[in-house]
Amino acid sequence: MKNIIFKICIIQFVFVSQSIGQLFNDGAEITIQQDVLVHIQGDFTNQGGVIFNEGLIEIGGDWLNTVSTNPLNPGTGTVEMVGDVQTIGGGFNTLFNNVSLRENQAVILESTIGIGNSVNLNNGVIDLNTNTLHILNPANTALQASTGSVRAETSDSYGFVRWDVGEEAEGQYTVPFVNDFDVSLPVVFELNTQGEGEQGYLLLSTFGTDETNSPLPLDVTNNVVNGDDSGLNLVDRFWIVRNNDYVVSPNTSLSISFDDVNEAADPNVIAVDQIEVIHWDATSSSWSSLGAGSGNDNVITTQLTDAYGDFALWSNNPSSIVDLEKLVNISTYPNPSQDFVTIDLLSDKQDIAQVMIYDELGNIVFISSHNIQNGNNRFLLDVSDLPKGAYHSVVRGSLIHGINKFIKM
Repeated sequence: MKNIIFKICIIQFVFVSQSIGQLFNDGAEITIQQDVLVHIQGDFTNQGGVIFNEGLIEIGGDWLNTVSTNPLNPGTGTVEMVGDVQTIGGGFNTLFNNVSLRENQAVILESTIGIGNSVNLNNGVIDLNTNTLHILNPANTALQASTGSVRAETSDSYGFVRWDVGEEAEGQYTVPFVNDFDVSLPVVFELNTQGEGEQGYLLLSTFGTDETNSPLPLDVTNNVVNGDDSGLNLVDRFWIVRNNDYVVSPNTSLSISFDDVNEAADPNVIAVDQIEVIHWDATSSSWSSLGAGSGNDNVITTQLTDAYGDFALWSNNPSSIVDLEKLVNISTYPNPSQDFVTIDLLSDKQDIAQVMIYDELGNIVFISSHNIQNGNNRFLLDVSDLPKGAYHSVVRGSLIHGINKFIKM
């Protein structure tokens, strides 16, 4: 199968389907008429030029746009990604009309992409990879999926879905987010009243954290709720739902989902049936409660009017948790410390536990295993090589867990 380079010329695919190894567009105008299929087995690289697509482009390799101009005049056509793991990038953005994924396929964004009409995930996944999936069509059918999903989170950051819903949109919108454990965590928003502002749009994301809720969203500075560091009383996930360019914001019912096995379990101290939705107030740099919301299992629904932004789920009554029987008090001293810290733990159970130290970013910087005896337990840890800063000391076993904070000078 041949690779084809189109220089400055005019090419038309009119009646027959074509199969190409790789396609390089270096300034050509390419027309694909309705009902015509062009199959690119390898990569498509745009180096200048445009495709007027009213048919179907199948691509098995990567989609690479290396210039600032859009490689497509979106028209009415569709680009179908048919490889196993593919990227869309090349250094510059692409505006598509329709994009479709094949079964169980992964598409990784290396740049922002725009969708003029619709994106159909089928059973595949789009990995945002810190980029933005920009849906220009305000209809709630513009993002379609069977069991497909969108992954927003990376190891230390997140990407966004931007949906230009404007002021005439209504009904229920679903973004089928998924976490790193491949657990479906859809964000569903129902527009109860329309907003005012033709250019208004919603920006959505969600990402998982460690057990101390690190890292934080970029504009959030703490985990303090009601005056206490609440890392273990927060589900290990944040949600971001922002409204932009509205004169009057739409009134929205927001439903968010969490993974109760991986994001709300030990060593967190969370009563799943007593969770409040909390919202970050950037003006006061503090969290405020939006109330208990409604829902069941791992889906929580709350009402939004002006309280768009960053959200978390906080267990306001952890003492009702049966798993509180596992919680033990530990003390870490001296605090602040320099070269060594001592951890004291009083347990009424025998266990094998890991003693860990986390930095402020949620990285494990020290770990060791110990036999826990019934009674007093003491561990001396060498922290002389750790940089100055705040740390969490965590003791975690199958029967016990405890957490404490200290400062390294």
